[in-house]
Amino acid sequence: MKKYTKSLFSLSVSLLFAFSLITQALILDLHSQTNPTASVMMAGDPFNASYYNESNSSHPIQPVELKEDQMNDLGQIEIYGFSVREELRPTAFFREDIQNIHYDHDVETVNPKFDSTTRVASAVHASGNTDSRNSSVEILLNETVKWTYTENTTSFVVGFAPYVQPATFFAMYLNGTKLDSTNYSVEEQFLDGIYYNWFYYNFTTLFNAYSSAEFLIKYQYTVEIPISNWKVINQPILPDENEESSEYQNPFQYITGIKNNVTMPYVYNVTFGREGWLFNVTAKFLITLPDPDDIFAAELKSYSNQVIDELPYTLENNSIKLNIWTFLDQRETLSTEFKANFTVEILESIDGEQFWCEDRLVDGTRNRERDYKLTVSEGPADLMVAMFGINDTSIYFDDLNEDRNDRIESALNREVVIIDMNRSEGQPSGTIISGNQTLEYVDGISMLISGESYLTPYALFKGEVDIITVKYRATRNLNLIITDNTKTPVAGIKVDIYFASQPFGSKISLYDSLPYPVKTSDNEGRIVIYGVPIGDYTIEILDNSGQHLQNLTASSLIDENLIITNIPHFPLVIIIFGVISAVFIVTGLIIYKKNQ
Repeated sequence: MKKYTKSLFSLSVSLLFAFSLITQALILDLHSQTNPTASVMMAGDPFNASYYNESNSSHPIQPVELKEDQMNDLGQIEIYGFSVREELRPTAFFREDIQNIHYDHDVETVNPKFDSTTRVASAVHASGNTDSRNSSVEILLNETVKWTYTENTTSFVVGFAPYVQPATFFAMYLNGTKLDSTNYSVEEQFLDGIYYNWFYYNFTTLFNAYSSAEFLIKYQYTVEIPISNWKVINQPILPDENEESSEYQNPFQYITGIKNNVTMPYVYNVTFGREGWLFNVTAKFLITLPDPDDIFAAELKSYSNQVIDELPYTLENNSIKLNIWTFLDQRETLSTEFKANFTVEILESIDGEQFWCEDRLVDGTRNRERDYKLTVSEGPADLMVAMFGINDTSIYFDDLNEDRNDRIESALNREVVIIDMNRSEGQPSGTIISGNQTLEYVDGISMLISGESYLTPYALFKGEVDIITVKYRATRNLNLIITDNTKTPVAGIKVDIYFASQPFGSKISLYDSLPYPVKTSDNEGRIVIYGVPIGDYTIEILDNSGQHLQNLTASSLIDENLIITNIPHFPLVIIIFGVISAVFIVTGLIIYKKNQ
């Protein structure tokens, strides 16, 4: 019995010792792959790459240009009334046989008579590829002349030249019947510095039928009424004079999210008539503002020297009807203001929060480019969104390309500017006091606009897609030191690096990223990634098989990211399990003694 008990005790001690060694081995293996937690970092759920993976199945949106010239639409102008203020001179009537042929052109019977606007003034018919532009309203007029002749008439050609020139022939009617081209002719003559168009009619057939009679000829023709200095410009958002900090306000709007509601103010100016025009005529104008269904807050600000409150006009459905005769031999200028709402969107945001969609290494280890993809998804179709910008605090102005002409570009070749955020408000770096308000200035860049370039601002139209590319140097490194719970560096920890929710590498994109391979901490627990953009990074801890264990965060703005994990200190592990083994052995000896 004693021999059996002794053998049983020996076997128990052996098993306990073996169990102790196996347990220590397992713990030591776990030591190289256990879950670290950072002292200033937060542990998170397993990295969610579904957004990245789902996006890989599609293709990136390409640039779209809808308007080659970055100019707002002008709306349209038409004329609804026209009047000549003086009688025609005798030289406007032609007949060779002045003894037997006579004419009657009574202005009191409304000569000329206004028929209609045949072509409105619009941007399509405007000249010039920059504001302001010139155009014209084409109107249709008609005048009636009563011709009489005697039986002694020897020459049968009569002619008429309208007062407003050049006049373009439209039609001719004899006693109400339209004539065909075999009965009339049109000739151009140069007189007193003006080209006059003459309309001739040969009444030989009529004379043969009636040797002495009279006939009416209605001359129908078109003339162009000049429109000049016509422009619709985006208005800077001026400071509020009642605010104490107004001197520091910027005349631009900055987008603050992936989808932004932007209100754009506009100034509309147009000049009617022409200084020194030879024709004493007047007209009544109807002005339809651009995109009338999609603008609001239209207000007539001025018209020549008229007092607006006393000016007879109506403003309905964003159309201004001037119930006043405008003299066209002098310049009369009208000014209006209105507003429009737009939606400006950032497309393909890298993580649903950042303004950029791709960041890539282009040369060496530090020269990178970053793309920002913009569109206007809602708003008027023919008015441009301008005077807005993007602030990015993850690129510092000093890190931009040294070549000032090679720092930023637009895929649509639009006017783009990049400036230091610390000067974007027109003030030096630092903190200043304005009244009771403290203004803080931060590092970063402002894109698309600047206080000096708003006369030729960056602009987008609804439906266009542009890609803005910024070129910079990634001057910082991401330094990690992985430690155990006593701040002792841990070797052999494998990690993947993510930036803005995407695998970090030579190209960061929703579609075709080129990530760096898995990194492993060295004997000092260090992992260093050179040439990284400014920002926070996700550090994914992996086990030996590459499976996720834990997420951490680190920053490229910290010289050394000390990550204190919950890995037990290695000597402590030996002591703990040595004590456990000793307890098993002592317990076995006690049992053995009792059995004896």
